[in-house]
Amino acid sequence: MSRPSSLPALAPEDDFPRTEDGLVGLLRGAGLTDAVCRLLSWGHRTTPQEWWSGPAAGVATIGRLVRSQEAAVVERIRQQFTVLAEEFTDEDGGLVLPHTALLASGRRVAGTGLSSCDGPRVPGARP
Repeated sequence: MSRPSSLPALAPEDDFPRTEDGLVGLLRGAGLTDAVCRLLSWGHRTTPQEWWSGPAAGVATIGRLVRSQEAAVVERIRQQFTVLAEEFTDEDGGLVLPHTALLASGRRVAGTGLSSCDGPRVPGARP
């Protein structure tokens, strides 16, 4: 499967490295000071049925991709999901999915007058 043209990709000028340094650079580029970032890791617990229900219902980009396929292709995707999920299945049949996230923060210096029109554009930020 590949991304349908109806699902736009992030513009290259809005992209940034998905790393601690990349996120700190994004915050600093937006004018924040004392920018820091740390990596968080945890095991997300769910069931195979619950985890499959999102894409099967059309949730998020992957769900839109799945829902755009013919029934036979969707079944093949579900079967492959089942095979891949086995690696993360615990002894009780639940899924324990390794997750990581970047948690970043920075400070806006009072009186700097930063607004959505100043400095580089932050992807996803509201004007």
